[in-house]
Amino acid sequence: MVYIDGKFKTNVTKGSKKYNLTGLIANTSHTIGTRTVDSNGNINQTWVNSTAWTKLDFTAPANITNLTNASYARSFIRWTWTDPKDPDSSKGIVYLDGTWKTNVFQGCTILQCHWTACQYPAYHQHTHAGCKRQY
Repeated sequence: MVYIDGKFKTNVTKGSKKYNLTGLIANTSHTIGTRTVDSNGNINQTWVNSTAWTKLDFTAPANITNLTNASYARSFIRWTWTDPKDPDSSKGIVYLDGTWKTNVFQGCTILQCHWTACQYPAYHQHTHAGCKRQY
């Protein structure tokens, strides 16, 4: 019997000496818990456990895509975008004209993922220095 972080995952056959856990996030700990079972279904009540950490991730997530001015209004700009698909991407860092404005957190769709710059004079040009992704 194999448990990961206290949740049952699978039974392994006699002679199996490994269990491969995939799809984990970098720099997280996980505990494997095992118990043995005989052919009659009797479960040994003693747990054998081990905790291990996943490797640190030094790779930055991909960039956002489809950055678009969705408003074209006179006194505000509403930018929309698509988040990167990196599983550990957590937020976008929004800069306007080179100045940090806010963080927008991961998990939105192109229709929901946005930041609005308000109260700017009409016909004033702004540079959205990108939503840099942070992990």
